[in-house]
Amino acid sequence: MCGMLSPTWWPNTIQATLPIKRFYLIYQILATSWILPPTLTLCFIIYEAGGLIDVRIDHLKEVYDNIFETDNEEEQFKRFKLWVRYHQDIIGLCEHLNRISKRTIGHVLLIAAIVMGCIGNQLIKTLDIRDTIYEGKWYMCDERVKSWMPFVLLRCQKPMSLDALPLGSANYPLFLLIIKTTYSYITLLNQVV
Repeated sequence: MCGMLSPTWWPNTIQATLPIKRFYLIYQILATSWILPPTLTLCFIIYEAGGLIDVRIDHLKEVYDNIFETDNEEEQFKRFKLWVRYHQDIIGLCEHLNRISKRTIGHVLLIAAIVMGCIGNQLIKTLDIRDTIYEGKWYMCDERVKSWMPFVLLRCQKPMSLDALPLGSANYPLFLLIIKTTYSYITLLNQVV
């Protein structure tokens, strides 16, 4: 039937009159307005939270250079402790997001894999923190700050990512695996049928 939101198959034995077409069009519009918003909200709340973590990581890297702008060792140490707290806050935010969305992402990933793949790769960006620390002026700071640097670098080695519970970690390799598996099954079904 033409003029619908989605393809609608109508039996040839029954005449599709204008009132019937309008009824189905209204039905499709209402069904779409009830089904799509929760699904899109579910995908994009997680996507936006991933974006928030991404922005915070960029800000963390910018704030890192402020540690070395002063020659006062106490001030350097105070700034570094604040920076470490901020880093821990970002890690906690990522872990909290992972905890509350783990099961949901696993199920939604089967439907919206590309969105989740983008989120996973944004969160892998946390490895950039390590590079920012290494490229900074850490060698010019207080001895206490220098002694804490290896611990921060060790913590930065483990990337923050979102888990998709039944499938693994939500990233592009998982998305490609889903696409390849889907293609294999479709090819197999075409060969059998």
